Amino acid sequence: MHLDLEKKVVLVTGGTKAIGRAIVHGFLAEGATVYFCSRTASDINAANSQLQVDFPSAKAVGEVVDVSSSSQLGNWVSSCASVEGKIDVIVANVSAISIPDTAESWQKTFDVDVMGTYHFIQSALPHLERTKGAIVTIGSVSGRDVDFSAPSPYGAIKAALIHYTTQLAHTLAPKGVRANSISPGNTYVEDGV
Repeated sequence: MHLDLEKKVVLVTGGTKAIGRAIVHGFLAEGATVYFCSRTASDINAANSQLQVDFPSAKAVGEVVDVSSSSQLGNWVSSCASVEGKIDVIVANVSAISIPDTAESWQKTFDVDVMGTYHFIQSALPHLERTKGAIVTIGSVSGRDVDFSAPSPYGAIKAALIHYTTQLAHTLAPKGVRANSISPGNTYVEDGV
């Protein structure tokens, strides 16, 4: 597929496993430069090593970032923009994937999924406005339908992200910035994560 992504700079949160890993691979296959993060150093190290093998001529840089920390997230976005001189696309993929219906689970999911996405977008928005870039949030069918995850924070928080992205699409369109949400269903991967 040819999507005219050569020389685009893409940032992906949660880019070492499952859907996030596939997103990183997809952008690299299209010729984009991809920065991705995870909170786990061993996952970043493994991904960086494997990507050098799978995409030897591409630029992929993984770094340890805890998206529930607005300062870590902001510093990462600023660093990527400083190195590359621009940001064209951001993909807010990371999720706490917390299912238990407990106060702790709700708080963790809110901090990671909602506030992590919010801070990511706010940090990148000045750069995206300059490039007329794109925001992609990864929702879930659980955010559109009541399913196995109910009652839990997972579906409710994903629904909030879908609505937030819709709001962004309307308010950022006059500035030339696109915002879209993707809601995948159950995704099975070889390593189960």
